[in-house]
Amino acid sequence: MFRHCRKLWLPVVLVGVSVVFASPARAYVDLELSLSTPGSVVNGSPVNVEVYAVSDSAEDQDVGQVDLVFTWDSDALALVGNDDTGGPGWFYSSFPSDGAGGLNNTWDDGDALYKAFLLAGSFSAPPDPGLLVTTLEFVAIDTATSADVTIEVNVGTMYTAVFNVFGGNDVTGVFLGNPVTVTIYCDFDVDCDD
Repeated sequence: MFRHCRKLWLPVVLVGVSVVFASPARAYVDLELSLSTPGSVVNGSPVNVEVYAVSDSAEDQDVGQVDLVFTWDSDALALVGNDDTGGPGWFYSSFPSDGAGGLNNTWDDGDALYKAFLLAGSFSAPPDPGLLVTTLEFVAIDTATSADVTIEVNVGTMYTAVFNVFGGNDVTGVFLGNPVTVTIYCDFDVDCDD
């Protein structure tokens, strides 16, 4: 009689053990674009787009590396670089020329890879408004009813990702404020037909 009882108890014990060792809910870090210049600018004006890492929960999340693949309307906007003023102080914050899957060979095509990382440790990304990662700097080069800057999941072999530490766990959430749009108009003192 006890032989049959042992067979019945084994599945119950295994189910109980799996409930005890269930993993906690995982929190993610969202990436958000925010236009820090007016939504309408004159041809030739700077256009700045802030990139934020935002915890998707009420708790701060660790961020040690950000790989950002993004695109823009290259007929209307020219990428000129990035500005880390107000950011956390990355070890590296730029557009790598090597290992970028061809994205940073030229900025004339409207796509690029931006990378930021610490060699050790991490920064805290709080909930809204989040951690300012960097500001992408553009110049309006032509008139347009709307020119977009968009975070992409990937372009070619390069992917957008957020890691809790350099080379650590992928904690990428969703993309917020995507895309940001700017309207570029012609100043009456400038010949915009050239």
